[in-house]
Amino acid sequence: MSFLKNALQSPAVIITTAYHQYAVEGFTLNVTDYLLKPFDFERFLVAVRKVGAVQAIKSELAEDNESRDFVFINVQKKKVKILFSEIIYIESQREYIKINTTQGDYISKMSTHEIEAILPAHLFLRVQPIVYRLYTED
Repeated sequence: MSFLKNALQSPAVIITTAYHQYAVEGFTLNVTDYLLKPFDFERFLVAVRKVGAVQAIKSELAEDNESRDFVFINVQKKKVKILFSEIIYIESQREYIKINTTQGDYISKMSTHEIEAILPAHLFLRVQPIVYRLYTED
């Protein structure tokens, strides 16, 4: 459990234990499934298939993010469309981020971890605590 509490990214986890008291804590840490011993093989397969389904959804979302060239960000209770090509850098400001673009600056209430999960990794590089856009020749 301590590993999951300190992990930067939550991996797909199936907890198998004889102790039911860890179930609530496990689900607050976003475990995929919780198997109470003794369990049969069919129940184990259900948990493994659940992991596969979650991974498939995550990869679909990642592919969708990579095919788009923009992101919508909440700025002062409004959705603002920002093109990836217009982003110069993104700066952390405690629980907010400041997105510096060619069109101006935007401040949104989200962490750099949250914006980093949205941005395509092949276009942006994080250098603590700032996320930079990688420049490529077109």
